[in-house]
This record gives sequence, C-alpha cells and structure tokens, in this order.
Amino acid sequence: MGIIRVDKLFSIVKEISRNEVGDRKNNNCSKNRKLERLLFLLMVIVPFSLSLIICLIINYVYNDDWLIYLALFFLSITYVSILVNPVITIFVNRKAIVKTAREPFSIICENAESHAKLDLVKYRELLTYSREELDYLLLQLKAERDAFTKRIYLVNGSIDKVGLVPGILALIVLLTKLPGEHVSWIFALAFSSPILHFFGIGMFFLISRLERVIGIVEAALKSKI
Repeated sequence: MGIIRVDKLFSIVKEISRNEVGDRKNNNCSKNRKLERLLFLLMVIVPFSLSLIICLIINYVYNDDWLIYLALFFLSITYVSILVNPVITIFVNRKAIVKTAREPFSIICENAESHAKLDLVKYRELLTYSREELDYLLLQLKAERDAFTKRIYLVNGSIDKVGLVPGILALIVLLTKLPGEHVSWIFALAFSSPILHFFGIGMFFLISRLERVIGIVEAALKSKI
C-alpha cells in the first residue's frame, strides 16, 4: 500500500476547474456576451436590487403605501425580464444560433476539441499517479458530488420543479391586495423565488464542472487497466 498524495491530486482537480472557468471567461469577452451581461444587469439585477432596498427602507426607515407599490413595480420588472431573457439571448446570438442549426455536429466537435486541448495536460499528469491514488481521488469526488447534490436538493429541489410560478403567483396576490392586507410570508415568497432560481442555475453549472473532472479521472483510471 503506497502513499496517496492527496494535496497534489486535488491541486490538479482545482487546476482543471480553473482552466475551464478561464476558458469560459475568454469566450465571454465577445461583444454579444458583453451585451447579454449588460442587459441582464440593467433588466434583472438593478430592478431587483432597488426593490430590496425599498423594502429595507419600508421596514426600518419609512413605511408608506406608495413605497410598497414601487417595490412591487421593480420586482415585477425583474420577473418579466427573467421570463423574456431567453428571447433576448436568442436575438443577440441569432447569427451563432443559425450557424448551430446549420452545422450542429461541427459546433459540438469544436467545443469537444476545445475542452480536449484544455484538459490534455492535466489528464497526462493524472496518468503519472498510481491506480490506488486515482481510485481514492475518484471515491472522494463522487462522494462529495452526491452529498453536494443532496444538499442542493434540500434547498432548491421544489423550485427546480415549479420554477418561478410560486413567486409570480405571490407577486400577483400582492399587486391585487391593498397594502394593509399584505402578508409577510407572501412577500418573502415573491422575493426569494428569483434568488433561488439563479442559485439553482449556478449550482447546476458547478455540478457540471465536477462531473467533468470525475470523467477525466475515470478516463485516467481506465488507461491503468
């Protein structure tokens, strides 16, 4: 039974993840990506932030009906923007989407080739480790993936199934009732749904990166057979 170099193994894993993030950042430097981020900031982040700030003012500084409706107005803009964001993304990237529709297999191959070049150095570095070390690394990564997935499901599982529907219904209730009839838990539901929605998207990409690392380690293990 040999020595298992845990620190070095996980430094490779972290480097694989950093390389993927760096590659994504380089791809996001295009004009279309910058325009997408700007529109998302102006249409989603800014209105949602304003609605939260107004709610804090209502709770701790000054409470008035018009402030409540102003907060709900900005929150409504947030929900509408989230719903139309896919359409905006399609319009901004229409040329790339047309190209993908014409040559879908080529686009897939280009993405696979890009990742293959990115991962090759670390894959070969993993091959220098023993089968026992790779087995141990794979065990830890899979265990963490399973535990992390369960934790995410506890927080965000129901939102994944119903999406923004509970938040939209809560917002409609708030807009159709007088300020004096508002219930705090309905407010909480209306404001928490967008946060949980984007939290779920972020965790999906994080788990996808972990799955990619697991796949690379598995490939290195198979070459040891």
